[in-house]
Amino acid sequence: MAWQDTYLPLELRNPVFLDILLANEESRPEYVALMMRQLDQRQVKYILWSPQLNNPNDPSRPQEDHLDPFRTYLRSRYRLLRVFSDRDELWQRN
Repeated sequence: MAWQDTYLPLELRNPVFLDILLANEESRPEYVALMMRQLDQRQVKYILWSPQLNNPNDPSRPQEDHLDPFRTYLRSRYRLLRVFSDRDELWQRN
């Protein structure tokens, strides 16, 4: 999900240390784990999720995708609130 630290249409800002989340080696497991802890500590109310992150960037290298723990986290702690015309999803904390 390539966006800066804010998403102006929804007045959201990035509450975690990661500038970008990718379904490849750039988003290391330790970074994903820290991000989930930060989301819990800050009780982040909304997450804007891009469906392109539901699968590895390179299907021939699925071992490089470290986002499964976060996908599980998202489904267990948030509920899908809205799907936008570009297919981005807005999730709200349960």
